[in-house]
Amino acid sequence: MSKTIREWINEVLTESETEWVIAVFKLNGGFMDESGISRQSINELSFPRMLKSLDWTITTTRRKLGNKTMRFVPFIGGDKEMGVNVHIHAFVEIPKNSNVYELNDNLKRYWKKYSEKSLQKGIKSEVWIQPYKKELGKKHTYYVTRYEGNSFMYGDEKVLIECKSFLLN
Repeated sequence: MSKTIREWINEVLTESETEWVIAVFKLNGGFMDESGISRQSINELSFPRMLKSLDWTITTTRRKLGNKTMRFVPFIGGDKEMGVNVHIHAFVEIPKNSNVYELNDNLKRYWKKYSEKSLQKGIKSEVWIQPYKKELGKKHTYYVTRYEGNSFMYGDEKVLIECKSFLLN
């Protein structure tokens, strides 16, 4: 019997012997276009660069924490029509040789560094994390895959499996 991506994620998180965090990666900032109209820095054209920043952040964090197989599952969030900036929700495994503080410091440092490098604009980066609780696992997964408006899909379609840093095995 085949599983949905959401069921697969829930199963891996439930059976995992390591600790995880729930993370949100945000970028805020704007600019004036040639017509003098104020625009958000993250839009349809810059979103691929946001994903590149995310991949660089996770790859570097894996290397710095000495765990090339640190699992990472990102989801797209936000809605332009409702005024909620594009952001990334994620489940991030805490490597066994590390802790939540070291993971948090690395994610914040490299998200800032690579977002500024990739987007080449004055942009404010933010990473928010909280411990993942297995007893609330399905609720967390439902939350990150919920319908947020017409900008993006919902359910399994919000999982960013196209990210090079996606890893869930």
